[in-house]
Amino acid sequence: MNEDGNWHPFGYQNFVELLDDPDAPYELFNKIYLRGGAKSMAQFWRKQREEGLNHVIINFKPTKRPITDCLADMEKYVFPEVNKD
Repeated sequence: MNEDGNWHPFGYQNFVELLDDPDAPYELFNKIYLRGGAKSMAQFWRKQREEGLNHVIINFKPTKRPITDCLADMEKYVFPEVNKD
């Protein structure tokens, strides 16, 4: 809920470079390019969710890893952390 008592969805887009090491710290460049490990990104997005974030569009274009590996890390580390209540 916002100050007016109504729910207003909030979201944004990130270019994401998901590193091999899931424990690598994240770095945010120019408020749009996010690079790091899956665990630190999960914590980043979890904090954002607690502050009202509802949607994130993730663009893996800069990632050099196979997309199947990135999606497996997202499923293993990111989704459970971000979606827990």
